[in-house]
Amino acid sequence: MGDRAVCLARADDFMNENESAETAHRSRAWTKQRPTERQRAYLPASARTPDLTRYGASCHLALRFNRKLIDHALALPEKEVA
Repeated sequence: MGDRAVCLARADDFMNENESAETAHRSRAWTKQRPTERQRAYLPASARTPDLTRYGASCHLALRFNRKLIDHALALPEKEVA
């Protein structure tokens, strides 16, 4: 799909198109909060580090829950993904 800069640029474009001001504010607040007990329960032990934030836990879980879809999208030819 391209080098790291291209991938980050596409991810940034996606966030700009799909994230509202409310969700951006909530995500920013989560960078200073501890993960919830429910988040910790779903995380593998290797991800439960002392400095883990609620935002970090959310990212880990989103990747975990969407891994099959992400892997499938990465396996498609580039013209089918765009």
